[in-house]
Amino acid sequence: MRSLLWVAAVLGITLLTPPSHAEEESASAGTDARKRAWAGEIETAFVYDDNVFQDNKERESDVIWVPTVSLTYRPRVVRWSGSATHYRYLRNGALDYAFYEVGAERPFGERSYGSLFLQFSPPAALDKEDPTVPTIALGSAGGTVYFDRDLSPWWNAGVLLSYNHLDYNDSFDAKDTDILKFGSPHVFRIGILWQLRLDYSFEKGSARGGTVPSGRRDDISYQTHAGSVQLSYRHSHSVTGRIQYRIRHKIFTTDLREEVEPIHSGRRDTQHRIQGALRYRPFSRLLFRFQSEYHWRTSSDPAVKFNEMVQTVSTAYLF
Repeated sequence: MRSLLWVAAVLGITLLTPPSHAEEESASAGTDARKRAWAGEIETAFVYDDNVFQDNKERESDVIWVPTVSLTYRPRVVRWSGSATHYRYLRNGALDYAFYEVGAERPFGERSYGSLFLQFSPPAALDKEDPTVPTIALGSAGGTVYFDRDLSPWWNAGVLLSYNHLDYNDSFDAKDTDILKFGSPHVFRIGILWQLRLDYSFEKGSARGGTVPSGRRDDISYQTHAGSVQLSYRHSHSVTGRIQYRIRHKIFTTDLREEVEPIHSGRRDTQHRIQGALRYRPFSRLLFRFQSEYHWRTSSDPAVKFNEMVQTVSTAYLF
């Protein structure tokens, strides 16, 4: 199946990533980009994934080219934005997909900030082509509401609420899922250079359930609890870095009868992620990003355990 790159894009809500202003600055802090009516960014990234299908036996690597274009417009108080990202797999072209997002952000007083974002991803294959088995494809649409506030000079707290609908192709429509999520990130400023971020989220997925092409019944309804800790350091105006650890515990809550032996009945997964990232901005309009990520899953079902390493390098031009 497609790797966590897809999870990070189409299900960005799962990674609990609120609008970018909350990542490196408080809601009340202004930037030059916000003061301009129009601003944009063109980024191209190359990603190396050493286990693109997240398999615990036959590992297959791939390089993904990821171009992104984003625009923002802020005529007065509200900041409007939109972005388009395409993922192009150099070896497994059948996995190519796109992700689009539009949204609006605005301040509420001097210490609060709110935003609404809508996300959409057209249907795309989740596995490589195999004429002997039905193709599984997935599209996604949803929205995220986020609000944060400076509770003190050193503490910013946020609340996130999101909805996402996963729409599988007809052969696998038993997997169609509605996802509701609540999250609460907290950012603590430690002096001028350091920042500590703590996240917690609860997520509930309600699937349609039914028969899949294998002839078995399936229901991928689930609940998850997730948390992360992130430490960021701003070495200078041009160099920042961060490290993060995240854990996500997923419990499948199928309501199919046990005698039917649904595929996910009783399954419990725990996913871990360790990430390090560096951002270098040598000039006001040029930005480089480097990221290394190690991801692994343990499970009550040994067949779905895996680990993978993902390396990313990107260049962005700001205008």
